[in-house]
Amino acid sequence: MAKIYDRINIKVTLSNENQQAPILIGKGVEPGENVREQLEITLGNGKKVYVIPSTSIKGALRTIAYNILKHVAGDPDSNIFKENIHRLASMLHTEGVSDDEKSNIYHVPKDLSKIEKTDLEELKKQLKKQLDNESILKMLYSIFKEDAVEFNEEQATFKPKIDLDNLDRCVNDKKCREVVECLLSIYCPLCRLFGSRFYKGKLNVSSVFIDPGKVARITRTHVAIDRRRLVKQEKALYSDRAVMVREIEMELTALDIEEDSPEERLLNLVLDYMKEIGIQLGAGKTIGYGYLKARSIDIDRLSYRDLSEELEENIHRLLGKE
Repeated sequence: MAKIYDRINIKVTLSNENQQAPILIGKGVEPGENVREQLEITLGNGKKVYVIPSTSIKGALRTIAYNILKHVAGDPDSNIFKENIHRLASMLHTEGVSDDEKSNIYHVPKDLSKIEKTDLEELKKQLKKQLDNESILKMLYSIFKEDAVEFNEEQATFKPKIDLDNLDRCVNDKKCREVVECLLSIYCPLCRLFGSRFYKGKLNVSSVFIDPGKVARITRTHVAIDRRRLVKQEKALYSDRAVMVREIEMELTALDIEEDSPEERLLNLVLDYMKEIGIQLGAGKTIGYGYLKARSIDIDRLSYRDLSEELEENIHRLLGKE
């Protein structure tokens, strides 16, 4: 189990200003009915509650972070990035350079001519630097095994197997490209905060439970629109049964985020955004559903580093180790 040295507990009170924005986290439409219901679950004590799943909240937060990063990634003077490689990784992530249709989770284009020459040289330099790091090689070995790293059992050493001198050839090889993706995601603040395809992010989000007895339910009827022809769809009358909340509390936990790191700077910008602009949760965003604004944000940073070292020393002392 990995050690956790730092923990940031964040409590965000989201307010529905003027009670104008209902929330609808839908559970889907029942067969034969054109009704979208608010998701409801039953707790272990038998009590029924409405729920906003952690995945919905985290997705909305990631969208905000993605849009912020996209706005600043092309600016070499942005104060989010500590080094140019952080900016480059963010730019590659947000500009959709991948040929994959899910380009917002990829960094590396198959055609490297899309990257400026100076940026490309910087990219090669930083990637090679990572391959000199034993902890990085161990991580690559745990993910890709012998496809990326050679492990010498007798000497307990790791040796990279990919050739970054010929990066053009590497990114057109599926296995090699995946290794480069993993390496580059390490520099991407969005990936470090919310996770990538290779590792879990540092930000954890709790689901929000709403007591049905403390909120009003509303029903609104709509007509579905054919977005291509911009006319109403036939037999597409449907109803939303949403809830109108006054306030909800969102709890976030960030683990082992270094102070003043790019991911902490990005997280702070996301929190500022929720306070100044707001956040939208659930369905119906285009018609104003789910819009909430942060009324207050409480942040509590805890550090266990000194405690961990002291505890480790005491254990060694009890075991008679120096």
